[in-house]
Amino acid sequence: MLLLLRKIIFYLLLPLYFLVAPYAILYALGYIFNPAGRELFKAGLISITTYPKSATVFIGGKRYSKRTPATIRDLLPGIYPVRITRKGYEPWEKEIKVEPEKAAHLDPVVLLPKRPEEEVISNQSYRNFIPEVKDFKIFAWEGESLSTLRKIDLFFKKETLIGAKIPDAEEAALLDFLYKKGSEIVFFKVRHNGKIKFWAYDLNREKRSADLSPWLPEDFQFMDWDSKSADYAYALKKGVLTAFDLRRRNPPVEIAQGVKGFGVKHSRLYILREDATLIQTNKRGQNPKPLFGDTTVTRKIFGRTPAAFYRIERLKGEFFQKDLLLFLSDRGALVSSRLPYYIAAAGVRNFQHAARSGEEKMLFWTGRQIGAVDFTKEATENFFEKGPEQHTFYENGRDIRQAFWACEDSHILFVDEDKVFLLETQTAPYLAREVVRIAPSSGIIYNEGSHTFYYLDAVHRHLIRRRLADS
Repeated sequence: MLLLLRKIIFYLLLPLYFLVAPYAILYALGYIFNPAGRELFKAGLISITTYPKSATVFIGGKRYSKRTPATIRDLLPGIYPVRITRKGYEPWEKEIKVEPEKAAHLDPVVLLPKRPEEEVISNQSYRNFIPEVKDFKIFAWEGESLSTLRKIDLFFKKETLIGAKIPDAEEAALLDFLYKKGSEIVFFKVRHNGKIKFWAYDLNREKRSADLSPWLPEDFQFMDWDSKSADYAYALKKGVLTAFDLRRRNPPVEIAQGVKGFGVKHSRLYILREDATLIQTNKRGQNPKPLFGDTTVTRKIFGRTPAAFYRIERLKGEFFQKDLLLFLSDRGALVSSRLPYYIAAAGVRNFQHAARSGEEKMLFWTGRQIGAVDFTKEATENFFEKGPEQHTFYENGRDIRQAFWACEDSHILFVDEDKVFLLETQTAPYLAREVVRIAPSSGIIYNEGSHTFYYLDAVHRHLIRRRLADS
């Protein structure tokens, strides 16, 4: 009787086995069956990490029990609405395309807190600040006079009025400033006794280093200096490059004529001549060394982007890579010493190198767009010589003034008009979320190491420190 029962069960389960076994084998090979269309598909997956961790994931309206970091497998190809939530944080939502045998990586998703971690650094109402923290200090000014310049010590939480010590600062109306990241020197453009002047101020010694007004013409085209050794400053006007000795305050020295562009870094002066010759000298303009012998090529490159002058920036190459030279014209044309050469035809306001060591990515922006070039990755669909990958991440800007690589270069933090946005760069469509409103015509200071940034609040213009993301 027991034997008969076993046979009956065996023959009942045998058809089920032949029905299920093929699907089990196909499932193991990565195929899944779509009952609606009665078709087999290669499965895709979505891999998700978040800042902070332990967030809940919804895909296509279905909640998954595993919290982030999580990998959601066996998804039919298609577009899925993805929603990520965590208590105390704004929900994150985006449609993600799943392709056969491919993984869509959401790495990382930065969740913005509903009540962000903020600290009021100063209750003074500031007009603006120098966009960098120098030895735990921020330099900001309250009004239109240079005499309102203050030093804000973040370590000792102390504010000191230092502008009053600058000679004639009370009568100097502060119009603008020139600053280079990592520098000890800031150049203030002021109106003093009815004249436009430029004063060099030493942030370390907290005193005015030099008044360049007797030598520097008001209508100079471009000024630059070495941020690591600010003993010389250079100015270009109508093809003449002049050097100013800021330490000794000696009269200016003519470095070269027929100059189309220049830049200085690590005691090296890079000069682009009007005949398209590119040379490198020491900081006094001595011992010139040609950097590119074929002027036929450089004439074609720079002839394609007409400009009054070029700002030259050197980015040091990693390992066996050559140094990268970038040329930004007065019309916003951005040219590279490596392929693709022409990064942008016009309108570029500024650029920034990757934050992480070893990365050769460059971020650049116009008033409306944000893009990037990755010099470590070559484009694949070129018959001729391959060039680096170039992306446009954002095209809806109104007045983009600043942009920073953020969260280990997976995001971009940028200022558009008087709002701060966080932009994703890993998976299209690239989502941009508003973070905070700031005071009109001001900017931010971003610290990648701590994921924090400083800004002036939109109402009182108080200096605020805010944490962007939790790891």
